[in-house]
Amino acid sequence: MRRKFKDDGYFWGYLIIFLIALELGFKTMVHSRLFLQFPFFFAPGRFYNLLLYPTFLMFILSISQKRPLSNKWKWMLMAPLLGYALYQFGKLFFMSSETKLTILHSFYQDNRPGPFNYWSNLGTLLKTVIVPLLFLVPIAYYFLGFLRNSKSRPDKTLTLLLSTSILAYSLFTLTSNSIYRWLFGTTQISMIEWPVDIVFLSFMAALFCMVILLVNTGSSFFSTG
Repeated sequence: MRRKFKDDGYFWGYLIIFLIALELGFKTMVHSRLFLQFPFFFAPGRFYNLLLYPTFLMFILSISQKRPLSNKWKWMLMAPLLGYALYQFGKLFFMSSETKLTILHSFYQDNRPGPFNYWSNLGTLLKTVIVPLLFLVPIAYYFLGFLRNSKSRPDKTLTLLLSTSILAYSLFTLTSNSIYRWLFGTTQISMIEWPVDIVFLSFMAALFCMVILLVNTGSSFFSTG
């Protein structure tokens, strides 16, 4: 593990998979209602997906920059969302199980006229649209610059998988609100967004695992000379 994480790229790559797994596990427990049996592990508020965007950026920077990013800049990029994530994570310990069960039972009553409109609320709009866009611009800039300026030709399969994975995740996040509403209008299935997210995140986890497996078997673009 120490040898693998000696290169920042490995660390950020594995962290991407870990965060996707956390989000997938959370949504699976919500959809299966397992949180009703294990309320301690429930923490309202989304934060795993927010941490993915700075992690994407760190991963791209680690493979595109000849000089590693200083710890100062890493903390400046990660600290705001990491602080928010820790605040949400703290609810695991400081919110009583009775309060969590009340929130869950209210949620499962599902009195909504369809999926929640994330764009109608400033907080959810910030987390699902504005924050992703703020990180996608530098991600695209550094990744395209790396592909254009790298003297060593990156592995085509690896590059295609990485770019496809980040683009697919970002596009899904930005358009999911419309996708949920269209699917609900077509199927009338209550809480249709949860199984859709579970399938999509499983697909994303598989893609990023393929990226890391390719790197571990010799296909690498970590050499940016």
